[in-house]
Amino acid sequence: MALDLNKEIMNVVKGQMLALVNNDTTYSQYNIKVFDEQTYSAFKDKIKANDIYVIVHFSAGTIYAGSIALPCFFEVISEENSLVVSKNLLIEYGLTYNFKRPIIGLASDGVFIDQAYTTPQTQSNYNEISGGYRSLIMLNATYIVGENINAITSLTIDNENIDFIAVDTSNTASPNTVDTGENNGRTTSMNKFSSFVVALTLTSKSDSAFISKVDQIQYGTLSLNTTFNVIFTKNGIIYTKTLKILSPDFKQTKGAIPTYTISLIE
Repeated sequence: MALDLNKEIMNVVKGQMLALVNNDTTYSQYNIKVFDEQTYSAFKDKIKANDIYVIVHFSAGTIYAGSIALPCFFEVISEENSLVVSKNLLIEYGLTYNFKRPIIGLASDGVFIDQAYTTPQTQSNYNEISGGYRSLIMLNATYIVGENINAITSLTIDNENIDFIAVDTSNTASPNTVDTGENNGRTTSMNKFSSFVVALTLTSKSDSAFISKVDQIQYGTLSLNTTFNVIFTKNGIIYTKTLKILSPDFKQTKGAIPTYTISLIE
C-alpha cells in the first residue's frame, strides 16, 4: 500500500493538537478545529466567537533515499477580537512536539515521522468575519517521513525519560588474530571481547536527575564506577543495560543553550 503522506501527517497533527488542548484548561472554552487544505466543508457553517481554525497546507518536498522531507505551514484563523489564545496555542504546540517522534496515531504500521516547527508569525489583523475581527497566523513545519525505519524510539536512564538530541550506539570488538598456516598466510580472527557504548547529546537541564548525577561524577563528588540503569526500545525490542560513565563532556557557549555529550560504557 502506497504511503499517504497527507493522511499520516494530518493524523499526527490532529492527535497532538487534541492532546495539547485536553491537557490545558486554557483552551477548554475554545473549539480548536483542524483541517487539511482540501477541506472546504469546515467553512459552510457560521464561525462562532470561540472557534479557532487550523488549516494545514502541504508544500513541495524533497525525496531522499528512504525518506521524504515535506515542508508544511499551518494557517490559523484566531478567536474573535483577539489573537492571544491562538498564538499561545501555536507556541505551546511547537515547544511540545518539536523534534518529537510520534509512535501512536499513525495510519499505517512502520511509518517513521520526525517533526520540526518554527515560532508563529502574525500575517494580518482586523479581518472581519461574522461580525467580529480575527487575525491570520502562520506556523511553519517540516516533517521527515520514512517507512520501516529501525530506530530508537524511547530511552530511560534510572527511570527518567531522556529527551536526547542525538544518540549513537557502538559495540567495538577486540579480535585475537592467529596465523593458522593456511589460506595463503592470511590470519583467522576470533573476537575476544567487545565494549558496548552509548553516546548521547542532550540539553543540560537543571531538573534532570541524570544530569545531576553526571555532574557529581564529572566534578569528583561521586565515584567513577557509579552505575546507570539504561533501558531503550529499538525497532520494538526493549534492551536493558547497566552502564558506567566513560566521558562526560559539558559545553557552554554564549548565544547557545548548554549541552552535554555523554558516553556510557558497559
